[in-house]
Amino acid sequence: MNFGLVSEINPSIPHSFLKPFLTFDIDWASDAVLEYCIDILEQANVRVTWFATHQTPLLDRIRENPYFELGIHPNFNPLLEGNFCYGNHYAKVLEYYLNIVPEAKVMRSHSLGVSSRILMEAKVMGITHDCNLCIPIVAGGGD
Repeated sequence: MNFGLVSEINPSIPHSFLKPFLTFDIDWASDAVLEYCIDILEQANVRVTWFATHQTPLLDRIRENPYFELGIHPNFNPLLEGNFCYGNHYAKVLEYYLNIVPEAKVMRSHSLGVSSRILMEAKVMGITHDCNLCIPIVAGGGD
């Protein structure tokens, strides 16, 4: 199957987003689990967008694979709850994650947490694509 990378989506070119996209949120997974997943995806020779939450030596392995791209997976929830563990402002939270993946062009926030202000700041910081859209599958189809 021919998977696309999220950063290759161009809204003015319909075929750029009319293909499947394989994405993974790293979400503080242990290196053993992450390495197992990377092994499988490398053997399958598929294109994957990875959203990083934390520093791990395996990010370098992901970076080295031309079929993989790294994005960020910021968590704004602590900020919304008054916990400044990732920064005391949404721009600081973005900076925290961009320090882990400075080359990131794509992002997907925890809990779909996003706003126009966050998106404008992310754009200033070099993010070109946001993956915070949830399209639930509805059983039984629609009429």
